[in-house]
Amino acid sequence: MHCMKVYQFTDFSLFTVHYSLAMVQFPGTTICADGSDRRFERIAFHGKSAVRILPPDTEAGIREAHSFFHIGTHLFKAGLPVPDIYDFDGHSGILIVEDLGDTLMYHAVLPLRHDDLIQKITALYKDAITLLCDFQWVGTRHFDTRWCFDTPEYNSGFAWEREATYFLDSFLVKHCGIVPEESMVSELKQLCSMVDEQRKTFCLMHRDFQSRNIMIQQGRLRIIDFQGARPGPWGYDLASLVFDPYMDLPEDIRQELVGFYFDKCGWEITREQMAEDFHVTALLRTLQVLGAFSFLSRERQKPFFIPFIEPAVRNLHYLAFRECFSHLTELRLLSTSLMELSCCNAGSAQHSIS
Repeated sequence: MHCMKVYQFTDFSLFTVHYSLAMVQFPGTTICADGSDRRFERIAFHGKSAVRILPPDTEAGIREAHSFFHIGTHLFKAGLPVPDIYDFDGHSGILIVEDLGDTLMYHAVLPLRHDDLIQKITALYKDAITLLCDFQWVGTRHFDTRWCFDTPEYNSGFAWEREATYFLDSFLVKHCGIVPEESMVSELKQLCSMVDEQRKTFCLMHRDFQSRNIMIQQGRLRIIDFQGARPGPWGYDLASLVFDPYMDLPEDIRQELVGFYFDKCGWEITREQMAEDFHVTALLRTLQVLGAFSFLSRERQKPFFIPFIEPAVRNLHYLAFRECFSHLTELRLLSTSLMELSCCNAGSAQHSIS
């Protein structure tokens, strides 16, 4: 794995790319987004279908658009299957990118849920894991962390702010009505600190590598929504894929897929260490998911996310009871209680795989 030099972002001049084009003067057809506050429109662009991405009119929105442009350009030039960026206006942050169609990996898996098609599901996920390995290895080379719009890497501080605090505030307090004890807060801080112990195996992470951010175009997997990519622990994206509440994969399939990644990835650490590192990032990812789904359903009024809170709670309970987390006694008690709370059963996922 190629090491990345991490730069602290200090100079916005890196992002002052300007192209002269009237990007908002031709009409488009709205494409529904999940949790993003960006707008997506299908348009005709130089005789072919394309997607126009319009960021929110805020400094953060423009910065995120610049990250999409720089990271997307890097990944595309590296030969990774991200959409081609046809044009970009650095002032407004508007992007025009390749139209990959409408088929998400999520859509492709749903019809295969029956037991007799489980091998097809597994094969598709193994293709996604192979793609993830390429993303981690190839994408890491020559990656410039100055392209990252908020922080230059995923570390313990980031995990505390964006995963644990999100979970405590949006899910536990606002969704479930539970005020966490200080002992719970202390345990989560300890969990977050374990991220920095994995620094030697940091690679490029997507940070939302799941079934609704992988598209299928003409039989080929394509990666979208990569603007949050940055150096971080290798296991986070794998966890995002196999502990994806949208799909709710059975445990036997998850274990097979994780084993497939372990065999393929080439990390020079023991299987035991890999398993522990993976579970740390999987638990952090699950905290983030519960925070995000609660926030989006309550604050953004997006009920689509409600049915997937329950499978995420099941993931939390499963992970909390892994052997490496025997010291997280408060989290184990909490996860057991959450399994019984009606607030976690506001809906049940209709698309889980049985």
